Amino acid sequence: MRRYRNSINAASGTLSAPAFPHPRRKQYYVGATTVATIWVNRLAPALLDRYLARTGIDAQQTNQRPPSGENNLYEPVDEAKGTDHGAHGVFDTASHSRSFEASLARHPVAASALATAVAATATAVWKRRARTSS
Repeated sequence: MRRYRNSINAASGTLSAPAFPHPRRKQYYVGATTVATIWVNRLAPALLDRYLARTGIDAQQTNQRPPSGENNLYEPVDEAKGTDHGAHGVFDTASHSRSFEASLARHPVAASALATAVAATATAVWKRRARTSS
């Protein structure tokens, strides 16, 4: 099951700087799908455009009606006093409150140390395999 980031700005996949107590950057990417989309768009933008042209509209459509039976085409559904629907919906059960990517973005030193450790381990494993195969 796909996991979604439980966030007010999750639809855009970003958090603005005021979302964190002491921001170092203006924007943070939230969730693996956001990071993957950004990298694919940088490496092969035409590929992503074709994929979204084929699947984008169908992936955003549903036959389910809103629980209230109302829609928010021209005005918010929660405009009545005392109601606030917030950023919740059908993906609430699939969302989670933590993002590995957001944690790495907030702690760049730890992210660099982790990347270095992964690279060193991969290099050691590669060298060991090269040594045993010869």
